[in-house]
Amino acid sequence: MKSLIKHSILLITLFFLTVNSYSQMLNGEYGNEWINHNQTYYKIDVQNDGFYKIDYNTLNTYISELNTINPQTIQIFHMGEEIPVYVESNNGVINEISFYAENKQSKIDKNLYRNTNDYFNPEYSLISDMGTYFLTWSNSVTSQYQTQ
Repeated sequence: MKSLIKHSILLITLFFLTVNSYSQMLNGEYGNEWINHNQTYYKIDVQNDGFYKIDYNTLNTYISELNTINPQTIQIFHMGEEIPVYVESNNGVINEISFYAENKQSKIDKNLYRNTNDYFNPEYSLISDMGTYFLTWSNSVTSQYQTQ
């Protein structure tokens, strides 16, 4: 009986170790390679598709060093990719940031299925109905911005 318990524990442990080693994304990456750990990121959740604007007062509430940030270095990321952003500034001070955002869709959910054609609805995620975006700024001018 004790031998059976030991073997069961060993099999369960091996199972979890194996599952853990294959829990990466299909391309062998973890999906967080886009993160620069020397930068600060602010999470933005959106529920509907459309254009979003973040005004100076909202930005200043969360980002204390807002007045020292070069508007040309603003970046917004979604699903590991930088998206275009429009930054309105006056004398080097950010007044408003605008970008187009989509709510969470099932682009990643289909990886949960052995047959990707079996997922239920490509317009809605099984996990969350929020799209997540990350606002940051870099030390150099980015290619994804426009200023006015």
